Amino acid sequence: MKNNIDCIILAAGLSSRMLAFKPLLLYNNITFLENIINKVITYVDKIIVVTGFNSINIEQIIKSKYDGKQVYTVYNKNYNSSMYYSLLKGIEQITNNNFALYHFIDQPTIPADFYPAFLSQIDKNDYIIQPTFNNKKGHPLLFSFNFCKHLLISDVNSNLKIEMQKFENLKKYWNCEFKEILKDYDTLEDYKVIEENNNGYNKKNK
Repeated sequence: MKNNIDCIILAAGLSSRMLAFKPLLLYNNITFLENIINKVITYVDKIIVVTGFNSINIEQIIKSKYDGKQVYTVYNKNYNSSMYYSLLKGIEQITNNNFALYHFIDQPTIPADFYPAFLSQIDKNDYIIQPTFNNKKGHPLLFSFNFCKHLLISDVNSNLKIEMQKFENLKKYWNCEFKEILKDYDTLEDYKVIEENNNGYNKKNK
């Protein structure tokens, strides 16, 4: 089934603040990357994983778990430059006229039922759609193909915040009930919370 949506997952960085490689950290007994792919894959035409540092390990996971499915990698050789540059590498792979679901690798706890609800908010007149919880802005984000085209001609030294501000009048905020959109796991202290949840999950499901 064609949904006219592609997903971009950034997994290229060094994860220097975490002191461990975030895409391969575990949540509910599988990697952050697999958590996101497994929840998104039903709703999109393809998933684009932008790799860089540790790319071989990510490619091995995708080949072993998602071979023949709509999951692809694109390598960013300049992965040390900026997150924005990695995003642009993913945007280059977006199918003509598709929306792009832009997903951070450090948000593995977003519930599966968030995705169909969020994607149902797509309107062809919106350039950007952002979820909110209690009036606080969260992630992931949805970009129209027109906004993707704009990003591809933007200055590579720019950043997403600057480029989104140019289209504030074409941006929609979706107030949702999923508080997990506000939480990304970026440091070792953050991950300790996930580990505690993992332990509770494992005991409950033994």
